[in-house]
Amino acid sequence: MNEYFKKHKVHLMAWVFFAVLKTIAAVLFALYMQKMIDAVSAMDAQKMLHTSIAGVVIVVCYAAFGYVGSYFEMKFSQKVLVDVRQDICKSIVSTDLDSYRLHKSAEYTSILNNDIGMLDEKYFLCLPNIVIQILTFLIATVTLYQMEPWLAFSAILLCAVPLIVPFLFGKQISARQKSYIHVLDWYNGKLKNIWNGYEVIKSYHVEREILTDYEKCNWEVERTHFSVRNTQNMSRSISGGVGFLIDVCMMGIAGILVLKGYVTVGILIATIQLMNYIQTPIQWISKLLADYKTSQPVLKRVTDILNLPKDADHGEKLKTALPISVENLRFSYEEGEEVLHNLSVTFEPGKKYAIVGNSGSGKSTFMYVLMHYYNHFEGEIRFGSQSISDIQKKELYRSIALIHQNVVVLDGTLRDNVSLYESYSDENIKQALIRAGMGDYLNEKGLDFTIQESGSNLSGGEKQRIAIARAFLRNTPVMILDEATSSLDSLMAAKIEQTVLQSDTTILNIVHQLKADSLKQYDEILVFSKGAIIERGNYDELIQKDGIFRSLLSVMSA
Repeated sequence: MNEYFKKHKVHLMAWVFFAVLKTIAAVLFALYMQKMIDAVSAMDAQKMLHTSIAGVVIVVCYAAFGYVGSYFEMKFSQKVLVDVRQDICKSIVSTDLDSYRLHKSAEYTSILNNDIGMLDEKYFLCLPNIVIQILTFLIATVTLYQMEPWLAFSAILLCAVPLIVPFLFGKQISARQKSYIHVLDWYNGKLKNIWNGYEVIKSYHVEREILTDYEKCNWEVERTHFSVRNTQNMSRSISGGVGFLIDVCMMGIAGILVLKGYVTVGILIATIQLMNYIQTPIQWISKLLADYKTSQPVLKRVTDILNLPKDADHGEKLKTALPISVENLRFSYEEGEEVLHNLSVTFEPGKKYAIVGNSGSGKSTFMYVLMHYYNHFEGEIRFGSQSISDIQKKELYRSIALIHQNVVVLDGTLRDNVSLYESYSDENIKQALIRAGMGDYLNEKGLDFTIQESGSNLSGGEKQRIAIARAFLRNTPVMILDEATSSLDSLMAAKIEQTVLQSDTTILNIVHQLKADSLKQYDEILVFSKGAIIERGNYDELIQKDGIFRSLLSVMSA
């Protein structure tokens, strides 16, 4: 995390510099009070006038330095927060799929929404404030020493006591803060489930049950939050009580010195004023040290996300995407749980392949491995003469368009959602939309039509056609469809399938609904079961075998 302090050292140093100037102005005000009291005691009107003018100047400087210092503090915080959020998001987006799945999406959301604010207050602003408070303490103590050494020594000894308090409560606060972070993750996950399942909640009339479950979650969040705050409050209360005791002791010591004639009444008043800048920094340091301890679980969690392994994209440029040869492919999500078993298949240029099988048979997993989403597989995958491990991923993705069954649409225009912010002409975007069956929609809305959050103003079929248009726009030599027409009506699905099959593109289509007329148009059908290809051939060959495919056809064609 030190790099963020270094990167924004100009704003950081300006903040500390003006904070110190503000402290010097405050100390000068204490000296002003001493001079004014002594001038009043001596009945010296001229000295009172000069001292008053100096006091006004000091007050103006104090206010100006305070504003400028706070401005640089806010700018430092702003720039650090932008950088940290950007780096976290970059780390998440840049990691490989295996590492991404180590954390839940609610945890990522919680880190970006909750943890960053906590880290700002209790780490990035905390450490410079500790430095500022130490400097404030030193300036005030040196000034007091110049006035009366015994008062300075007494202040140092007495003010060391509050520093013990954070060490008494530090571990307890840190443990409770860690518990609170975990509960926030759980809470965010609950919220995500409610928003994503809103239609289901309404259609099954389970609002009361959902609210009851949410109430339990809500109370648990606030219970753990209260536990953290209560422990912090106890720490602060004890520190505050000790602070008042120090005031009583210092007043007694200064009063004795006045009675014995060692110091003037003016010095007594200045001592009281300076004690604010000796004792308060100690109290603040005590609080800031407690905050710093509290930030450690959050700091570790954010650091872990920032240090997610990068999805290495080194290697060669792709010479040709076809043919795709798969030999003895084996894959496991977790050690000992093999999902794909000894798969071997070759996809030839321009041919059309239908991939069928029951849910959970490994069809989608096979496509994700083929797209090199996962690095840990056994066997060999080759594109042309090149091994997939030797090819840059970005080169691979330029040659293969994968249409997912779960479509993601962005807040933005229809143009942006199809082009995904890449540079394509409007004419090419329009042609892609027309091929995807959105010609009428395009004529009615236009490319500048704004799509709302999560595509709330689109139907499921419209979202899926946008995803298909993205693939058509890129005009890749290979297109993989992962149940890409499942949300479309049968007529539109058949029309888009025909468009796809009539292209020169090599097609790998995971088919969710088996229809004889469509399947007859594929060059080869691969039948998956329990992570293995158990049958293969064209439609007529598989029908004649009277095996698993024929059974699937009778069930899934309904």
